[in-house]
Amino acid sequence: MTEVDWRTGWQERLRTELAALGASSVSELVRSRPASSLSEIASEFGGRYSETHLIRLIFDDVTTRDEFVSASADVLARHICAELRQGWGEGFRAREKAAAALSLWLGDISEFADAIGIPRERLRAAASWLMREVPRGWRPTGGGDEVIARAFAEAGV
Repeated sequence: MTEVDWRTGWQERLRTELAALGASSVSELVRSRPASSLSEIASEFGGRYSETHLIRLIFDDVTTRDEFVSASADVLARHICAELRQGWGEGFRAREKAAAALSLWLGDISEFADAIGIPRERLRAAASWLMREVPRGWRPTGGGDEVIARAFAEAGV
């Protein structure tokens, strides 16, 4: 990644580049690429921005619980698809990859959950449910995936 100054102006620079791509927000750009990982989308900016930049702006646009749940589910699906390209597997290595995807997701969204008033333990409960209940071979179809929706419902997210 080329150096981008995180302290000043990166949000405006990224928003300007989004407009040049015809998107009004990171959320709109991400929605237009449902099969892409956040890393793949970030690479479209020539290494000037990372997944973290994109996630920050996605959640900066979130104002309601429903928007948070939708954005969280989308980010979760993208992390799982990026880590588990062949789907949810069995055995130590597969569980390690699943745990990595869930850990990345929890790290990415926790501060935003705090801001919207969703307890972090509910997010951890959703991740725990997924580790126990997901069928072998499952791969999310996107943020609206029924398995993710069930994990969120079971955890009270």
